[in-house]
Amino acid sequence: MTKRLSNSILNQKAFKIKDSYSKSPKKIFFWSITLFTLFIVILSFFTLDSKWLEFFRDMPSLFERIGEMFKWDWTDFSTINGTGHSFLYNAFVSIWDTIVMAFAGTVIGVVIAIPVAILASSNIVKNKSVNFIARLILSIFRTIPSFVYALVLVNYFGATTFTVTLSLTMFTFSISGKTLYERIEQINIKIFTASQSTGANKSVSFRAAVWPQVSHHVLSIMFYSLETNIRYVSIIAGVTRMGIGQMINNAVDYNEWNRVGFLLTLLVAVILFLELSIWLIRNYIIEDKDFRIDGKEQRKFDKKINKIKSQKDINFYIKNVLCVDIDKKINDSKNQENTKKLVEEKKELINNFKSDLSTKIENDIEAYKKLKKSNPNSFDLYAKDFETGLRYRIDKVNKVKFKIKVNEIKISKIEEIKNERAEAHKNFIENLSVEKVLRSEPKNYIKRIVLYAIILGFFIYTLTLLEFKLSSKELIEATNKNLLEILKINWSSLFISKANGGNSNAPYSVMYLLYETLSIAVVGTFIGAVIAYVLGMLSSEKIVNKYVARIFVALTSMMRAIPSYIYALIFVIVVGMGPFTGVLALIMGTIGMLTKYNRELFDDINQKIIFQLEATGVNWFTKLRYGIMSQTSTAAMSNIIYRFDINFKEVAMLGAVGAGNMGYLLNSYFSDQYFNEFGALLFGIILFTLLIEFISASIRNKLSFGTNLNWISSIINFVNQRYFATFKSNQKQLNIDSKLSYEESMSLYAYTNQTILNNAIAIKKEEKLSFKDAWNKAYIDFYDIRKKYDSSITDNNIVKLEELKFKNNKKDFASKRKAWVVQVRQESKLEIIKFRKSLKTTTDLKTRKDLKNSIKYSKNIKKLKITNINY
Repeated sequence: MTKRLSNSILNQKAFKIKDSYSKSPKKIFFWSITLFTLFIVILSFFTLDSKWLEFFRDMPSLFERIGEMFKWDWTDFSTINGTGHSFLYNAFVSIWDTIVMAFAGTVIGVVIAIPVAILASSNIVKNKSVNFIARLILSIFRTIPSFVYALVLVNYFGATTFTVTLSLTMFTFSISGKTLYERIEQINIKIFTASQSTGANKSVSFRAAVWPQVSHHVLSIMFYSLETNIRYVSIIAGVTRMGIGQMINNAVDYNEWNRVGFLLTLLVAVILFLELSIWLIRNYIIEDKDFRIDGKEQRKFDKKINKIKSQKDINFYIKNVLCVDIDKKINDSKNQENTKKLVEEKKELINNFKSDLSTKIENDIEAYKKLKKSNPNSFDLYAKDFETGLRYRIDKVNKVKFKIKVNEIKISKIEEIKNERAEAHKNFIENLSVEKVLRSEPKNYIKRIVLYAIILGFFIYTLTLLEFKLSSKELIEATNKNLLEILKINWSSLFISKANGGNSNAPYSVMYLLYETLSIAVVGTFIGAVIAYVLGMLSSEKIVNKYVARIFVALTSMMRAIPSYIYALIFVIVVGMGPFTGVLALIMGTIGMLTKYNRELFDDINQKIIFQLEATGVNWFTKLRYGIMSQTSTAAMSNIIYRFDINFKEVAMLGAVGAGNMGYLLNSYFSDQYFNEFGALLFGIILFTLLIEFISASIRNKLSFGTNLNWISSIINFVNQRYFATFKSNQKQLNIDSKLSYEESMSLYAYTNQTILNNAIAIKKEEKLSFKDAWNKAYIDFYDIRKKYDSSITDNNIVKLEELKFKNNKKDFASKRKAWVVQVRQESKLEIIKFRKSLKTTTDLKTRKDLKNSIKYSKNIKKLKITNINY
């Protein structure tokens, strides 16, 4: 009884539909993730030395400081200083140097990443060892904070533009390599294979079949990397005391906030210009969105559709329904007096319609108020519309019916326009000739040649501006020794700090620093994600007025253009250096990125669901919960996890400007020559970052595609196989001969136990029996087994006998299943032995390949049979 009782309580409600059984799925993953996230967030809040009171108390000084940042003194900016140049000249030179270093580092990094990405792609290179090594190299490079490269390289090449460029090259190599090999693995590999089958070698086949599929992605990746490098080159340049990053640091040190504001504005302007340029290049050169032979005609249809979508409901209805006939009469009228009369009639028609609709809505509200006051629990508060089948709360009837009606007309109109567009395109294609195509086709290759020429020319130009020099032989030898010292990790510093008796110079253990970094990333992501979700709604024209939405789009676009470390520099003014500054910086970075992603999600929601909810009179929170969040929560969660992955890596970068202990100490250890502690901290960062990447990728795959990790799937399958005999035994006891799926059989077992429990509760109440006796009676009634036993046998004994049969059936099913698994394995083993014997005796390459594939196929079939639960 205990097992059946627990099954009935712990399972979701099961139900029967004709001869089928079903139940709501268990939300184990959802609740596990939710509870774990809440636990981590709460723990992180308590871990960090939060200064919220201080932050809000000093907000006026922050706004005052921001005000100072925009009080630009052009006379002061233009004054020649001791170096012979003005601040204005130095600012533009620094931003130009930043662009030059970022561009050169990006191009070199992407070029180096291409061969490594090919080696990492399992569909091109079939050697798993090579794939693993290439991916491991990319992963390790990706986990190392970019300013660490600069710390090391500055000792080899000095504080030069070449050092910064080389650091950016390594950073670009790591981020572009991963993205590129993932893209290569998504190509149509059949073209590559077909090319090889014609006798072409791998190199020729790759150039002919693979490169055309990924070349435009390489350009996209390069531009994305360039944008990222522009944002973060200032931190790297700051380490080497070069570029605009150093100018910003100097201005902050001397409290010259007007200069800080100007430099930040200059940097943001460059980033926004770069974003716009990349968007134009991607759309009109890489993807050729401007090239459609009948593009001009197609765009006319697109404009009509966009106009319908953006129109207010009442304006759309007046123009497309109410005034269609009278507008036709006005257009056809040739008499001026008659036209004036028709215009007056139109105005009167519109005013009457608006007044009538407004009166109906007001009457609905009044009727609802009266009825609710006289009988608050009455079902008469709701009315059913027989046309739509929906139930409306009576104060919403005319308002919501009008919205739904207009929405349906809009959808119908849009479909008509789409059909017209498709028909027009079809007619155009049918009348198309080769000559017309050749005349109309723009010379797209010219655009690409010009783009490639500009990239190549500018790249060569940037190389001429790089200052290359080697440090002294003594310094290089000393650096080599220091790198070897880094490999001699101080293992005690991983777990014990100097203050706690550790044999190291570490003020904090590596484990503590990693935990603190995790806490900063968690709190920053959590708060930023909540705010970004709200701002995403305020930025969506489907949720709010389009003018309000555009204001928030502009605001959040500006926020997104400012790198997180710039926010860190600003917040240091208010709360000083430390982890809390890192939290504030990450919040701003998260808001900027996720608001854009959320806006795109909200723009794609189905508004009909919201209208239907509104018709029932639910409040705004219910509409938000069931109408908006239900449509966007999965994708939003996936985006949050992706941003958390970025934030965790950013914390170390922020530490370089004092917004986090880990990055700060990483920089300090190297500067103070604590290389053993530096090695330990870097080792911890690499391992922990790889772990975070693995976990976040696994959760995103589960949210987006419903796929589990292999070992989790194996555990689930093992548990399911264990319960298989129980469910099938129950099915036999009920004399159900039809072949139910595993899910149906599981639902049937839950339905059985829940029905028995519900009946037992009712019997206990009606007949005043103990719960056990009531359960036994309900059990016997459900299985209809009383007639099988003598009347002298008690209910308790009947249940015991039936449960004994149930156990025997379970054992029988389990033993049969076990024997069948042994048989499948034996058959597969014999088949594989036969294939391997044939493999040893044949020398024909095609036959050997077929035999190897047969062995793989046999192993896969065995696995599918054994893990299958629908039998």
